[in-house]
Amino acid sequence: MLVPDNLKTGVEKASWLTPVINRTYQEMAEHYGTVVMPARVRKPKDKPNAEGAVGIISTWILAALRHQKFFSLAELNEAIAEKLLEVNTRPFQKKAGSRVSAFLEEEQALLLPLPRTDYELATWKLATVQFNYHVKCEAQHLT
Repeated sequence: MLVPDNLKTGVEKASWLTPVINRTYQEMAEHYGTVVMPARVRKPKDKPNAEGAVGIISTWILAALRHQKFFSLAELNEAIAEKLLEVNTRPFQKKAGSRVSAFLEEEQALLLPLPRTDYELATWKLATVQFNYHVKCEAQHLT
């Protein structure tokens, strides 16, 4: 389940019972076999704990790498991967295990496999078919 904020690009009409999801966002969710349930407005408890974890991890990585210089994207990605592994294997303070062990024990078995094909973004447009059966789409004539 995806629990986003009520972002204007993803949710056309915010409502706890019947939110109207953007058509493309809905199609992406269906392709990956999930559902979109936006958080209620001004209800921070509706948001998943993952949001806080992303902030913690990005802060730790940014703080650790802030004085280093990188000369390629591959070099930066390698340094980020190393720091991410450090953060994820660091023991929790208030309970046993780490982020990696929690994932392996609690979450991994519940994951579904990804679809064989990637989601392809589609642009929807209403068009009138001309009398000669031609349709114009982004300056191209299609028959």
